[in-house]
Amino acid sequence: MKSVLTLCIFLYCLISSPLFSQTYPSAELWKELPPEVAGELYEALRASPSGEVPGGLAAPSAHLARHLGAWQAGRLDGNPPEDYRVIAEYRKRWDDDQAGWVHVDSVEYTYDERNNRIESLGRVWDGTLWVRSWREVSTYNADNQRTSSTEESWDGAGWGHEYGDSQILSEYNEDGNITLFYRREWQDGGWLDLYKYVLAYDPVTGNLASETFLWAFMPGNLENDNRTLFTSYDGEGNPLLLIGQSWEDGEWVTDWRQSREYDDDGNLAIQLYQVPDGQDWTDDRRIIYTYNSEGQVTDITGQYWDADAQSWAFDYRYEYEYNNNGDRTLLTVSNWEESTASWLGAYRNIAEYDENFNLTLQWYQYWNYDVGFWVNSERNIYTPDANGNTSTREYQVWSVDESAWQKRSHTTFYYEVFVGTEEVKIVDPSAVAISPNPGSGLFRIQLDADAFPGAEVQLSAFNLTGQPARSLWVAGAGNTLDLDLSGLAGGTYILQIRQDGRIAVKKVVVVK
Repeated sequence: MKSVLTLCIFLYCLISSPLFSQTYPSAELWKELPPEVAGELYEALRASPSGEVPGGLAAPSAHLARHLGAWQAGRLDGNPPEDYRVIAEYRKRWDDDQAGWVHVDSVEYTYDERNNRIESLGRVWDGTLWVRSWREVSTYNADNQRTSSTEESWDGAGWGHEYGDSQILSEYNEDGNITLFYRREWQDGGWLDLYKYVLAYDPVTGNLASETFLWAFMPGNLENDNRTLFTSYDGEGNPLLLIGQSWEDGEWVTDWRQSREYDDDGNLAIQLYQVPDGQDWTDDRRIIYTYNSEGQVTDITGQYWDADAQSWAFDYRYEYEYNNNGDRTLLTVSNWEESTASWLGAYRNIAEYDENFNLTLQWYQYWNYDVGFWVNSERNIYTPDANGNTSTREYQVWSVDESAWQKRSHTTFYYEVFVGTEEVKIVDPSAVAISPNPGSGLFRIQLDADAFPGAEVQLSAFNLTGQPARSLWVAGAGNTLDLDLSGLAGGTYILQIRQDGRIAVKKVVVVK
């Protein structure tokens, strides 16, 4: 998955290039970072002080978020506990004129019997109703590896494709290694190629042998762009020597080589980049990693070779701090200031946790060179539920003029509990009819007999802050149930219908 992370970071760099060029290493240096480090930095840097996207990149719309990276849901490392999964997200934005929250969009997730997410359904608020907008449909192989992910758009009558919808296709070998990562985009009535990663493996060792990137400079016309050859490994399967090449005039031309060293614990210690100079290789740049006793990276320092001084010169630095639970509490990005021969902060991300080590705050700051101190940029405030899952996330930006935080967006996450992927069946919401909806609080629920064959079901209603509002067991006449929510305040509620491992989710509106 190194390829995927590399590309996501490269796209992010393009989006936020004004800020990136001023305070961060070049895009080429990003591609040098190990996947786990690159992924972490990408998540940390999704918030851009430039704020080109309304609300900032930390709080994109549901549709844009699918292109910038996976939404963080569940525990704040992005991986919910094994007995929970996200079934819906609901997003609001702050309206300064109304001094209150207004609806924006929502996403509902559907899973198969193996707990693979097979559909994400996005809706937008049109001022009166929730309207279907987009959906993402995924397929998987027998090993639960995603083989396709296709975006579709709602045109008011059915699902189809519109300009910009994307499709990702993946293939794997018999060892489960990805061999193809392929992205296309819908343009001019058909799918046009955008880029492709082709990965090949050594048939004896199974180690990655090459990674080739093909790019469509004109949509639909893929051409070789660059490739990396993994020429040697150590006994632990760590790559030792990589060769980078670019496609020029119909042939591969070597641009660089990278040698890697590891410490006694197998952690990457040094990446040395060299470039060809006639028949020789000359040093170009290197990255040095240090770790704590727990094997967590604490320092990443980039250096470049100063040919005039014939010595290594500092370029940039990432510094990490952690709490006793191993959670990152601080990431500081610095640049080397030649005139003062010292590190000058560029950006930092501060994380805070509650007593159960659930993340409650991510706080972004950047270094103001004019005034010489850290300046607030934006922050995410998280509310965990009793199970440690993220219940809500509120995104705020710092107003320099008012010296105060300003609300921008608010996301609520909904979860369901399951025990074993074979014991859960997600029922199509169309198997549940609710009338009248909206209603005053007394609802008649009609269940499809094939989807819910039993006589008794459990009904659970949640408000839009994620808190349970009503839970009861109901036995109906046949498959018809009566639900009384008249004691609840007016508003929209998420209704969960359960029966013997079968689950359906619907929205119900109480009008007062």
